[in-house]
Amino acid sequence: MKPITQTKELLVAILTGFAATAEAKLDDGKVSRTEALAICFKHAGAAWTAISGITDVPEELADLSEAELEELTQAALDSQAWPDTEENRQIVRSVQDTIRNSMQSIRLIVAKSQPRPPAPVAEPSEPFPLQPVDY
Repeated sequence: MKPITQTKELLVAILTGFAATAEAKLDDGKVSRTEALAICFKHAGAAWTAISGITDVPEELADLSEAELEELTQAALDSQAWPDTEENRQIVRSVQDTIRNSMQSIRLIVAKSQPRPPAPVAEPSEPFPLQPVDY
């Protein structure tokens, strides 16, 4: 079983981005350019760490045990300092499902974008007759 390090980092980075965006919207209901830049700069390191190991996530998710699922959930709750309530667990599980579905979609897209052999070119059944051309 592969450790779930990259999946945990990705989950925490996504939740942190959502939480920062929600916090920025509290004052006037929208995220200004300044707030968006502040969020990006503040969380750039965590986002880079999460994205740099994203290729390991599908393999980590492939054999996820119940204990690892609980570990992911707890790491997400802890990262946001959220109380361990059923509502908060539902939010975390929803993000986990989104990550899993996104990885599956990416796998399908990559499979479709693999080079394919060129399509056969149909040969004409009769040669084209040459016509004289007057210049």
